[in-house]
Parts: sequence; C-alpha cells; structure tokens
Amino acid sequence: MSIELKKQDLSISQNIAQNFSQAYAEADVIVPDTKPDVAKVIQATAMCYVTDKTISGNKILLDGVLNITILYLTEKGLVKSIHTKQGFKHNVDVANLVDNAKLDVQSDVQNVESLILNSRKLNIKALIGINISVSVDNSVSVTTGVDEDSLCHCQQKLKPLAAMCENVVTEQSILVRNTFELSSGKPPIDDILRLDVKVCNKESKIAGNKILAKGNLNISMLYCSDACDGLQTMDTQIPFSEILTLAAGREIDNCSLDYSLADVKWTLQQDLDGENRAVNLEVGLLAKVNACTQINMDLLGDLYSTKENIDLKLKNVAINEVAHRQNAVLNVNEMLSLSPDDAPIEQVYNCFVTPKVGKTTLNGKHVTVEGVLNAMVLYISNSTDNQISTINKEFKFANTFELSDTMKLSQDSAADVNLDVENINYIITGAGEIDLRCMLNISIGVIEKREYSYISDVEEIADEDDGGAKAYRLRIYFVRNGDTPWSIAKKYRMKVDDLLAANGDNIVPGQKLILT
Repeated sequence: MSIELKKQDLSISQNIAQNFSQAYAEADVIVPDTKPDVAKVIQATAMCYVTDKTISGNKILLDGVLNITILYLTEKGLVKSIHTKQGFKHNVDVANLVDNAKLDVQSDVQNVESLILNSRKLNIKALIGINISVSVDNSVSVTTGVDEDSLCHCQQKLKPLAAMCENVVTEQSILVRNTFELSSGKPPIDDILRLDVKVCNKESKIAGNKILAKGNLNISMLYCSDACDGLQTMDTQIPFSEILTLAAGREIDNCSLDYSLADVKWTLQQDLDGENRAVNLEVGLLAKVNACTQINMDLLGDLYSTKENIDLKLKNVAINEVAHRQNAVLNVNEMLSLSPDDAPIEQVYNCFVTPKVGKTTLNGKHVTVEGVLNAMVLYISNSTDNQISTINKEFKFANTFELSDTMKLSQDSAADVNLDVENINYIITGAGEIDLRCMLNISIGVIEKREYSYISDVEEIADEDDGGAKAYRLRIYFVRNGDTPWSIAKKYRMKVDDLLAANGDNIVPGQKLILT
C-alpha cells in the first residue's frame, strides 16, 4: 500500500557573499565659458550613485555617476560654483557567482580632493566606498503532509514553519517636481551656488505588493544676488509621496526604505517684475526597498503506517530568517571649534553629518554598533578674504542594543545595520563655536541561519512473516521516562487516538498500557 506525499515549492533567499571595496574616480573639470577664472577652490564635494550592475564570470561590473559641486573664488574675490557630472567604472572580484544572483549595492563618496591645473582647469579625485551583498533565490520542494487516501493507514506529525525572510530587494526611481519661491525680504537670485537636498520624515505603508512611500525633502540653497553684497541662504521643505509596486505575487509583511539622490536640477523663474524669485526644482531619488515576507506553512516532521513498515528519508532546508528588528535614537551633541586661521562665522549655510558603521559586535544578549559621524559645516563669513569657509570634524559614537530574553544569538547570527541622521540643529556660541546637535537613528536586523528538517521520501520495508500472530497479539507496555503517546503508538504501529481511547489521555511513567 503506497504512501503519497504532498509537496509544495518554497522560494527562499540566501546570501552567498558580502564584499566591501573602494573605487577611485578622477576627472579634469573645464571651467565653462560663462564662468570666470578660478583663483582658489573653497570646497569640492560629490555625491554618487550606481547606474548599472552586471555579473560577468566571477566579477561584478559597476557603472556609476559622480555629481560634483565646486565652490571657488575668482581673482576679484567673488564666490562662484561649477556643477558637473563624471562617470566611473569599478570591477569587484567575488567567488562562486551565479548568473541569476541578486545584487544589493550601496555606494558613498568618502573623500574628494581638488587641484588647480590652471585658471580654467581643475583636477578632481574622489574615493568611493562600495558595499555589495549577493543573494540567490532558491526554489525548494518540501513535504507538507500525506494525501487523503494515505491518512486512513498513516499517522503524520506536522511541524509549523513560521519565518520572516528578507527576500525582496529592489530599487525604484522617484521624480519629485516642485516650484518654491523666495521668502519676502530676500533679494532676487542672480546665481545659485549650491542647492542641497536631504530626505527626512520617511514613512511607508504596505498594501499587498505595493508600498506607499512618503517623506519630506529638506532644501538648503546658497545663492548670490546682484541686488546686494554678500551671499544669501534659504531653507524650505517639500513633501513627496509615491506608490512603489513590487513584482506581481510578492506580498510583503515588513519593509524598510532607504533613499539616495540620483540627480538635482533647477531653473530660475521670473516674477512679473522680471526678477528671479522662484526656483523650478526637479529631484531624482532612488528608493531601495528591503522587504520581508512571512512564510507560514507546515512541514511533515514524522510519519508511520499502521499497515506496513516504512523507512523515512530526511532533508534539511536552511533559511536566513530575520529573527529580530530593533530601532534606537542616539542624541549627539558636539562642539565644533574654529582654528586660529579660520575666518569668523557670520551665518551658517548648512550642516552636513554623514554616519558610517565601523564595527558591529554580537555578544550574548547584546548587539553593539560603533561608528563615526563626519560633520562638515559650510558657513558665511564677513571676512573680505574668505566669504565662505568650512569646518570639518569626525567624532565617534557607540550604542548597545539589549535583546529580549527569548532571543538567543548563535555563531551564525549576523546583524544588518542602517544609520540615518535627522534633526540637525546648531547654535553659534558667543565664543564663535558651533554647538552641533543631531539625532542619529540606528536600526538593526538580526539575521539567523536556521535549518528545518522534513521527511522528503518514504520507502516500504517488507515485514518478517510471523504466520499472522501479530493480528491476535495482546500486548502490555509499561510507560518509561521520555515516552509520549506518539512514540509508543509509532513503535507498535497503532493509531494515537486508539492508544488514548484504551488507556486514557493522561499517560505517565510507570503506567501499564494495554496495546491491541
């Protein structure tokens, strides 16, 4: 009498490689004909994003773009700016790559250096940090039980599989268009020197395979005006919302969103008096979705037949499970001091704080995240020699997460850490220092590799012939420590319900059982 097993395909995502490397991008920047000569570079910054990632053998080929902003002084002491793009390529060697692997790439500019080659030509070198995570989707056929016909002579024990698997990583583009006007009392715009954008107040709501992504763009603008001497600043905030759609059939239960700037474009708009008092802004965002799907199903954990002797074949399925998620807010307060050679501060244009993870330690019930915050303040001075200057400082941070009592870290545990800086505030003290305060959001996800065993196949084993004595045998069994109704019924190939019906539901060690 054959036993038919029920099968179901299970799609799981497995991480097969982690890699960090650094790319170097170099560009010779020609000063546009509409711009005056360069006498001194005040500041050179860049932001980057990866435009294409492909697999070729055991190499990952990356193409990306640097958006470069250069502030400089002319020979007449005026502040001007250059905005340009530069492509870069980078190859990363990763062992055991497969063509259908999924790539998650994070990139950020770690350092920018500038050199004046001549008054019309600059050399820019950028160091780019690149984190790559490689995963594959595997389809595994698992056993979820026996069919209805086999249940008449089989006893099955099912064990639940409930795991939160991070198996959807995708990037989608968001384009935000908006027009904002100058505040009353601000002089009109002659030239925008810098326009910086930061995504804040991020929210997400899940509905099936769709995500409603909401947030605010915090805009800081540095400009000069012919109507007055000196530099001008303006801050504003632009809300955005977008519906992101994942692949059909990919319903998700939890997700996190991370944004990077792909591009920032602007044009000036005149009012009725012919003055440039409005800015048409176009911001391109890349929204990276890390989504978790809850797997709920039963696996066939044990099986026996009351009619025949069978041999069970076992298999294991390994799942990288998101076992724990936790967030923390770290309030950072640092004093930024000027050096004797720095120009005095008249007005702060913007504070840029960039977080970087240095070390993550998992120990017992604790996860400790250590890193650094790179703070850069761009400020305006009333000095005739330095109209605009920068302060740079790096300081360390650390935060320890205490996990719940039910959470047990193993040797295979790993932590995924995300950092985000919000609510940057500052006060210029009477001593001319900057009292910088910001809020660092730290998010961790503890990833556990867990193995679940299940019965993959059944093979019938011929019983020895006893002349039909088994059909008439009455047996007495004394319950031992560790016995369960299942283990006893399986040993004597009888139904669990029949065993309990004949002997009562409460079976204890030393009890005498009647087995028929």
